[in-house]
Amino acid sequence: MISTYLSYNLVARDMKAAMNQVAQQSQVSREADYFRDNIGKVTSAEEFVDDYRLYAYAMKAHGLEEMTYAKAFMLKVLESDLSDPNSYANKLTDKRYREFASTFQFSSNAVTVMSQNQLDEAIGLYGEHFASQDDLIAAETDYYKAMATRVGSVDAFLADPRLRDYMFQSFGMDGGTADLAFLRAVLTSDLSDPSSYFNTEVAAQRNASQALLDSHQPVLNAISARQTAIGERDYIVSLRTAIADAQTLIAEKQAQMSEPGADTAALQGEINDLTATVHLRYADFAEYGLFAMYDEQAALVAAGQGESPEAVALDAKITAWTADYDARWAIVTSLQNIANLTAAMAEPGADTAAIQAEIDTELAAIVTSEAGLVVTPGDVDQMVADKDAEIASYDGTLPPVGEETVALQQQLYAEASQATNYLAVTDKFVKLAEAYNFNTDGTVPVEGFQTAEQLQATTERYIFSQDRLTKSGALLDDQYFRDKIGTFTTVDEMMADERIVTYLKGAFNLSTSLSVVSSTLANAITTPSSEADLEDPNNYLVRFHSGRDYYDDLVALSRAFNFNEDGTLPEGAVPVNAEKLDEISSRYFSGYDDVYEEDDELAVKRLKLDLAALADSGSTVDDLFASAGAYRFVMTAVGLDAGEVPQRIMRKVLTSDLQDPKSFVYTLKDERYVQFAKLFNFDSNGNFAAPLAAQDDATMQQYAKDYIIQKTRFLSGDEATQARSAAEDEARYYADALADIDTLDALLADRRVLDFALTAKGLDPRSFSDQMLRQAFTSDLDDPKSFANQYGDYRLKEVVTSFNFDRSGKLVRPAAGVISSRGGTVETMNMFLRQTIEEEQGIDNEGVRLALYFERMAPTITSAYDILSDTALYAFFKTTFSMPAEISGMDVDKQAALVEKYLNLEDLADTGKLSNLVKRFTAMYDLQTNDTSSSLASVLFGNASADVSFDTLMSLSQLNRR
Repeated sequence: MISTYLSYNLVARDMKAAMNQVAQQSQVSREADYFRDNIGKVTSAEEFVDDYRLYAYAMKAHGLEEMTYAKAFMLKVLESDLSDPNSYANKLTDKRYREFASTFQFSSNAVTVMSQNQLDEAIGLYGEHFASQDDLIAAETDYYKAMATRVGSVDAFLADPRLRDYMFQSFGMDGGTADLAFLRAVLTSDLSDPSSYFNTEVAAQRNASQALLDSHQPVLNAISARQTAIGERDYIVSLRTAIADAQTLIAEKQAQMSEPGADTAALQGEINDLTATVHLRYADFAEYGLFAMYDEQAALVAAGQGESPEAVALDAKITAWTADYDARWAIVTSLQNIANLTAAMAEPGADTAAIQAEIDTELAAIVTSEAGLVVTPGDVDQMVADKDAEIASYDGTLPPVGEETVALQQQLYAEASQATNYLAVTDKFVKLAEAYNFNTDGTVPVEGFQTAEQLQATTERYIFSQDRLTKSGALLDDQYFRDKIGTFTTVDEMMADERIVTYLKGAFNLSTSLSVVSSTLANAITTPSSEADLEDPNNYLVRFHSGRDYYDDLVALSRAFNFNEDGTLPEGAVPVNAEKLDEISSRYFSGYDDVYEEDDELAVKRLKLDLAALADSGSTVDDLFASAGAYRFVMTAVGLDAGEVPQRIMRKVLTSDLQDPKSFVYTLKDERYVQFAKLFNFDSNGNFAAPLAAQDDATMQQYAKDYIIQKTRFLSGDEATQARSAAEDEARYYADALADIDTLDALLADRRVLDFALTAKGLDPRSFSDQMLRQAFTSDLDDPKSFANQYGDYRLKEVVTSFNFDRSGKLVRPAAGVISSRGGTVETMNMFLRQTIEEEQGIDNEGVRLALYFERMAPTITSAYDILSDTALYAFFKTTFSMPAEISGMDVDKQAALVEKYLNLEDLADTGKLSNLVKRFTAMYDLQTNDTSSSLASVLFGNASADVSFDTLMSLSQLNRR
C-alpha cells in the first residue's frame, strides 16, 4: 500500500489536472452538462428543488448531499432574505446553508428599475447637485461679469451659450423655446425711441392689452356684483318664506288647541318647534345683516368717517342687531330645554313639581329675551327691496339676466384672460429690455452691455432664480437684513417686508412650522419674554405656544428685538442691538436651509416608495415617466430639468445601448444624459431589465464579506478593529469603483479592484501579473485549452466569471431572473468536481479524503471554533496531534484553548506551513491505522498508538456524507 501522503500529493500537487480528469468521466460530464444547460432556465426556488438532477448536483457541490431529501427545509433556506440577520438561513449554525442560499438567489440578477448601488449613487448625486450649486453660481457669475466688457456685440452675446443661459435663468425664460431673433430686437431697442422695436411691437401690444383689461374689467365686475346681489336676494327671500310658513302653521296649531279633545301638550310642543324655526331664520337674517354692516363700517373708517353721525348711528344699529341675534338664540335654547323637561316629566317617578318650576323659569327667560328683539318683518322686506333696487341699477349697463349676460361674460373673460396672459408673458421682456444697454446697431458701449447697477441686479436675479436658496443667496439676504433692519420704526413696518419675515423664520428655525405666520412673529416680538414674564400663564408665548417644538425659538425671537408691546420702539432705541444682530445672523446661516433638508428627506422617501411601486408592477419606461417622485428626483440629481427635456428624448436615452458608442444617448454629447441612463435598467424595448453592472450586487457583497474575513483572520483586539476598518474602507472603494467601470480595459486598469477580488477568493494578488489577468479575462471560457481553463488554480476562473464582461471587453447584461449567476454556476461546478475527487479518494483511503477536505477548508478557518464545529476538521486536528477521543467531552472553551495550544491558526494562511501540517496528518493517520510502516512517522513522533480512535472513525463516517 502507498502512503496516505503520497496518495494525497498525487492529487493535490495538480488539483486542476485532477479536476479535469474527473470532469471527463461520463457520469460527471453528463451531470455537469445538464446543470450548465438548465440552471439558467429555472424561474423559481420551487422549480429548482423539483428538478432533482439540478438540485442534487448543487447539494452535492455544497457538501449538503445528505440533506437532499429535505426539500421543504431547503426551500425555506433558498427563500431566506440573507440581508436579514433573523432570516431562516442566517439563524442556522451551519454556514453551508447560508453559502448555498447565497449562490442560488433570484435577487442577484433580478429585473429592477434601479439596483441598490444605483439608488445610492442617485441619492449621492442629488445631494451633490445642490451642494455644488454655490460653486456653479460663482463660476457662472464670474464668467458673466468678466464678459460684460469683453463681448463686442449682441450677436456674440447671444451666441455664447453660457451668457445666454445666464440671461435665461435670471429672467425666467425657457431657453429651449426662446426666439433669438426676437430677443436680439428687444435687447437692441432704444426704450426712449417711440419707433423702436420694443415700443412698437411689445409695448404697444402691452398698452392695448392693458386698455382692454381696463375696459372689460368694470363690466365683468358688474356682472359678478349683480349675480351676487341676485343670490343674496334669493337667500333673504328664502328666509322670509320660511318665517311666513312657520308662522302660518303656528296659527293653525293654535286654532287646533281650542278644539274639543285636542292633545294640547303635543300641539304645544309642535308650536314650540315652529317658534324655534322662526327665531332661527330671523337669527340667520340678523347675522347676514350684521356682515353687511361690518363691511359698511370698515368703509367709513377707511374713508376717515369713523366718528361721523352716520358711523355712530351704524354702530348703534350693530349693537341692537347683535343683541337681537343673541336673544333669538337664547329663545331657541330655552324652547329646546322646555322640550327636554316636558319629556322628562312623563318619566315614571318624575318630580313633576320641580320640573314644572324649571319650565316656568325657561318661559320667563323667553319673555325676557323677547323684550330685546328689534328685527322685524319690515326689516326683511326692506332688505329685499334694497336688493331689488341694486339689481335693477344694472339694467342700463348690462343685458338682461340670462343667456345674453352669460355669453357676454364668457366673451369678455376670454379676451381679458388673453390680455392678462400676454402681460404676464411679456413682463420678463420689459425687465430684459431695461436690464441691458446694447446699442441699436448691436454693438456694446464702452462701459459694457450693463451698468454696474444693472449687472448687480442681474446677478442677484440669477442667484435667487435657483431651485432653492443657496449660500450665495443667503449672504445677500443677510446683507439685506443688516441694511434694512435699522430703518424700521414699528413691528408692522417690519412684518410688511416679506423678505425680512422669511429671513427671521430661517434664523429662528421656524421655516418648517406651518402654523407660524407673520402675525405669530409680530405677536412674539411684542410680547415680554423675561423669565418672570414667562411665569404668567396668560403671556402670549406661554398661552398659545408653550409645549410646541418651536417654543424656545419663538422666545429667542422675542428676546432679540427691542419693540414695545404696542409695536413701537422706545425713544432712541433701534430694533436690534449690534450684539443681537450678529447672533441673528449666525442663527440664520445655521438654519436657513433646514426646510431644504426636510424636503430632501421627503424626496428620498418618495423616491424609494415610487421605486417599490414600480418594482411591484413590473412596469415600463412609461410608468417611470408617470412616477414623478423617481423620475424628477433622478433628473434633478444629474442636473436635468424634467419640465424642459421632452419625455420622447428621455425615452430614447433610457433605451440606448450604453455599450454602443453610436447609440442615441452618445449623440447628445452631454454626459448628464449618459449618467441618467446608467442609473436605470431598461432594455431596448423600454422594459425593466437586470442591472448592467461590472458585477451584480449579491456577488459584490459576497466578495466584500470574503475580503474582510481574509484581512481579519486570526486577529483580535485593536489589531482586528483596525484591520476590519481598513478592509471596510477597501470594500467601499471596490463598490464605488465598480459602479464606474463599464469596460474590461477599465477593470484591468484598476489593479486595486482586481487585487481586492483575488484576495476575496483567497488568491495572492502578487502571483498574478497584469498580462496574466488580461489573458484570463479575454479567455474563451468554452475552450478547455484557454488560459483561464488551463490555469492551475480553478479559483481564477471563478474570479473572471464573477464579472459581466465578454471576451471582447464589452459589458453584458446578465440574464434576468435566473437562480444562479455565471460566476455562481462556475463555482458550483468546480465545487462538485472537488467533492467528487474527495469522495473517490475516500473509497481507497479515507485519510486522503480528510486531508483534501482540510486543505480545501483551511482558507475559511478563522478561529478554533470553526474547527470544533466541523466534525471532519476536528478529526483532522485530533489525528494530527494524537488527541484522545475523550477531549470531545471537555468544555467547549477548553477544547478551543487546546486547539490554539497545538495549532497556530495563522499557519493556515502560509502555504508551506499548511503543507507541513497535512504531511504530519498523513503520517499520523498512517501510523494510527497501520496502513503503512512509516519510518518517517516513527522518527518524527515516536511510538504513537496504532489504533484509530472511535471519534475519528465517526468523523470519517460523517465526512462520507459531506
